[in-house]
Amino acid sequence: LIGPTGAGKTTLALHLAARSAAALSLGGDVTAVKHFPASDFARQYAEAVAADDLEPLRQSIDDTPVLVIDDLHEIAGKQAAQEELSIRLERRVAAAKPTIIASKRLPSETRGIRPQLASRCVIGLTVPVELPAGPTRKALLHEIAAARNVDLNDELIGLLDAGLRTELPATALDSAVKQVELYCRMQD
Repeated sequence: LIGPTGAGKTTLALHLAARSAAALSLGGDVTAVKHFPASDFARQYAEAVAADDLEPLRQSIDDTPVLVIDDLHEIAGKQAAQEELSIRLERRVAAAKPTIIASKRLPSETRGIRPQLASRCVIGLTVPVELPAGPTRKALLHEIAAARNVDLNDELIGLLDAGLRTELPATALDSAVKQVELYCRMQD
């Protein structure tokens, strides 16, 4: 999943991972999905190397039924961790285990990502994820308002949407609705 911060890559990745685990009849198993940022992998890898105890980390990644690696771009420049991750990904591909990777950009377009890791990441489906816009953004504003019990009709949603910058993540839309909610409470 490729897209800007706040576009919902992590949420989408975790949802897809949960669906994959359910399809594998592992829906009730809390260990069926392992999620971690790439920077955490790099840190865990460095700690395992320092302790001369790599096997548990390797086995954890190899044995996890569904793996989600978030923010792959944050591992740029960490050569040894990238090599280890590319080996782990190769083993997961050979074992036909689902792996979902999220990053701001394609690994092949990210400076500091080794070609070996980049090639392991693009062998599957690459899906660009964008910030909400147009009807999707208005639907999201409606859903957020409903979840917060803020009564906004289509005209008010349109007015709110028009007053916001165009490039906003869903969390910023939620904040905008919170501000409307607060204003309404303060004005009774």
